[in-house]
Amino acid sequence: PNFSGGFWTYTTAYFQINTGTGTWEYGRKYQVHEVVTDKAGNSTDLSRPPFTFDIKVPTATITLPSATPIAVRTLPMISGTANDDYAPDDVQIAIQRSDNLWFGGLNFDVSQSTPNFLPVDYLSSNATFWYYTAANNLGAKIIDEFHYTILVKAVDVAGNAQFEIQLPGRPHHQ
Repeated sequence: PNFSGGFWTYTTAYFQINTGTGTWEYGRKYQVHEVVTDKAGNSTDLSRPPFTFDIKVPTATITLPSATPIAVRTLPMISGTANDDYAPDDVQIAIQRSDNLWFGGLNFDVSQSTPNFLPVDYLSSNATFWYYTAANNLGAKIIDEFHYTILVKAVDVAGNAQFEIQLPGRPHHQ
């Protein structure tokens, strides 16, 4: 064991396998016991809350607009679903216009090479349904003459993150 910064830590190479092989098994619940022994030899077993080993990424899917439209006249809302074996925790969205600007929440004014992910406006209590309206302003920002790429990313309670490109180059507003 090591003591640093006010914390005791203990690890071995055996514990550091994070691929679902060896020590940790995906989906298995673990309970940690901290056994403390004082100088007099008295021991106390402190049980910590259980945790489940989770290395699978959650999935987020866009359902509105559908994956098949060639053009849409208006897009006041983007919505979809999220799924995870245990519990999705967060869904984020990024929208890129064909001039390579990312939506910053109010306008297409973010110029960067990586997606500008924003929190969705609504995430259901069980984190399986979400929607984004940019505070009811999205319809006014999706304008003619541009193509749009929509990305969505789900994150679960274990911190596993996924993003999926949806509707590359579409929808085109008309």
